[in-house]
Amino acid sequence: MTTPKNIFNGKPIRAEFSTERGEWLFSVVDAVAALSGSDNPRRYWSDLKRKIEAEKNELYEKIVQLKMKAPDGKMRETDTLNAKGLTELCEHIKSAHNTAFIEWLATVVGTSKKFVLKHKDIVVVEIELDGGGEIAELGKLLNASHLPVGTADEKGIVVRELRDWWSSRSIPASRAGLDMFLQTVGLRFPQQLLDKSFGLSLSDQYWICPKNADLKWAEINFFHNTFSDDVGDLLFGRAELRDGQAVSLLSPDNTSDGMLKKKWKILDGKRCLIKGGSKPFNQEVVNEVLASRICKRLGIPFVNYEIIELDGEKYSICPDFIDGDTELSPHGE
Repeated sequence: MTTPKNIFNGKPIRAEFSTERGEWLFSVVDAVAALSGSDNPRRYWSDLKRKIEAEKNELYEKIVQLKMKAPDGKMRETDTLNAKGLTELCEHIKSAHNTAFIEWLATVVGTSKKFVLKHKDIVVVEIELDGGGEIAELGKLLNASHLPVGTADEKGIVVRELRDWWSSRSIPASRAGLDMFLQTVGLRFPQQLLDKSFGLSLSDQYWICPKNADLKWAEINFFHNTFSDDVGDLLFGRAELRDGQAVSLLSPDNTSDGMLKKKWKILDGKRCLIKGGSKPFNQEVVNEVLASRICKRLGIPFVNYEIIELDGEKYSICPDFIDGDTELSPHGE
């Protein structure tokens, strides 16, 4: 999918929205062609890339290989950079267009904080998030009947309720280990994690699609697609991930509630929730299992819990009881 304003200085600049990284990636060769005016932008970039590598410049490490459609219509591996990387690239290209190019980039990626709230692929309402990950503005209401339960009345959207619903979608500030995790990934508030994973959850089918990004529910939902273990592992204190390893924030753990440690894990193809207890007795872990055993004996519908051990600690584990066609509504009547 290309950005809506993908022409600069008369040159097309290919771009793809990376669902894993949560940002636009731009073709470096296309940017070089627009900035340098070279008759052979591929050779220009090849020479410049070798120079950047030889200088051990950090920009070299930021280059991402991504398949993009070439002029001949075939998908080919292409060097790409995000907007920040392209801005740094301008420092290596002496061009009269640098300032205008950086301003153009700002208008393109500026749309990244504008989203459409969707229910599967049904467009519900346009929203804009502020720097803290909260809903700053609401745009056009496109389908009132698919607003989240409890966020509408006979007049339409109840703005305060929709904002509260969105905010409560994030990890609560009381979660054990959250402060250290946020420090590790360079964020201040748990709400800032939401757009990193499109607000996706394993409890319902709501999500946010960046405006102008042609993403589909089937492509990214966590019920049918894989997700990163990094968020859950870091929240569980897996410190080894912090040493020079990029952290992927594409995870349903960004939208898990509760104050106790928990993480989602795919085991034998099933989405399973692993939950911890509170010190010193870890009683909640045992209680989950006991409750499921009692329900079984009484013939009451239940979710089965078991106990597992990780790194010397005991946790409860259960399969997700929600799927791509059902929802858990905390505001249900």
